[in-house]
Amino acid sequence: WFGVTAGLVVAAVGMFTLRQRIFHSTYQGSFLLLVTDPLADDRASSSSQLDELARSTPSVDLPNLIQVLTSPMLLQPLAAQQGLPPGALNGRVITSKANADAGGVLQVMLQWNNPAQGERILKALSAEYLAYSLRQRQEKLSQGLTFLDEQAPGLQKRVGAIQQELA
Repeated sequence: WFGVTAGLVVAAVGMFTLRQRIFHSTYQGSFLLLVTDPLADDRASSSSQLDELARSTPSVDLPNLIQVLTSPMLLQPLAAQQGLPPGALNGRVITSKANADAGGVLQVMLQWNNPAQGERILKALSAEYLAYSLRQRQEKLSQGLTFLDEQAPGLQKRVGAIQQELA
């Protein structure tokens, strides 16, 4: 009796598992996102304040970055682009540090009921994160150029004055 009961239980569990895999398959995908510059100079910069400002690489605040990456600001336009309801990606996109050793690497995971649609969403999500990163870098460079343009006339006057003294 024990063998028959155990066999029936194993068969029932096997059938349930097979049914779940065939009719209710779940897609789980992930990708890694590098959020720090691996080529950044850690050497001491030169004496000029402008050189120091230009070479500075601010540290990344990972908890805030994770909040931004999982915020509706980025996920809702992506959901609309994929033909999903506005809150469909909330809670399904999980962003965390890849591991304790990798300081500037985030792992982004997605769980979705439809494997084909899940893979498409994950690819679109990675493209959206790269586009967001590019927009942020361009904005930061634009702000830096604006700052340098504001400083240029004063510096040119100083150069002219110093050249006059030397002459």
